[in-house]
Amino acid sequence: MEAAVLIVARQYLDTASELDIHQASAPELAFHLTALIRSLRSVLHLFDVPAAPGEPQS
Repeated sequence: MEAAVLIVARQYLDTASELDIHQASAPELAFHLTALIRSLRSVLHLFDVPAAPGEPQS
């Protein structure tokens, strides 16, 4: 699972890094920003440690 998340995150990052932000339209920028946020969120979930019973969730 972790490997799949990292592969997809790397693909999104590679695609976004090829985008010329000076020539990109607003929808293109929004699409790539959203994809990067999703990838980052997925990677961060890999490091998410479940809270102990009775402990507040962060």
